[in-house]
Amino acid sequence: LDIYGSRTPIPRMNRTSHSYSCKNSGCNNKGKKPVVIFLTGGAWIIGYRMWGTLLGRALAPFGILVIVPDYRNFPAVNISQMVDDVDKSIDWVFNNVEEYGGDKEKIVLVGQSAGAHIGGVVVARKVRDWIRMKSVGLGWDIQNCNHFSNELPPLASTYQPFDLKGFISTSAPHNLVTMREVFHR
Repeated sequence: LDIYGSRTPIPRMNRTSHSYSCKNSGCNNKGKKPVVIFLTGGAWIIGYRMWGTLLGRALAPFGILVIVPDYRNFPAVNISQMVDDVDKSIDWVFNNVEEYGGDKEKIVLVGQSAGAHIGGVVVARKVRDWIRMKSVGLGWDIQNCNHFSNELPPLASTYQPFDLKGFISTSAPHNLVTMREVFHR
């Protein structure tokens, strides 16, 4: 897990010179910074958190805290374990980001390539887990619905899907079923 920008002052745009300044910044939410959790790509086999250094260095001067977790790769683990790694990392961010100057009310998940795929799976499973939880209280019968099979247990994290303020997916292979033919050429 790498953290960029935890010691960078929060800048404020100077409208006359179009430059950034930290003087009299008038920081919102007691000086806490917005947070980007960046999941790097790497075809599920060579991803490495240090690849997020450039994004961290680019956003830190603008007062954005960038956190780049690592996740284990194939063949050491399968996609389910990668999803668990990322989910645990997101949970860690929610539970610890304020110690680094981050605002846990302003966290956005960003993924690139395989990282975007894994991030999308985490978000989809968190939404599914939330719907399952709510359905019990509302008396919905989703047990017989094919979209809510019980094959996957709920994720272990404690944050809710709406705690993330956004998910940005870049160059991600989200529909792997249709890509099967391409992969097996």
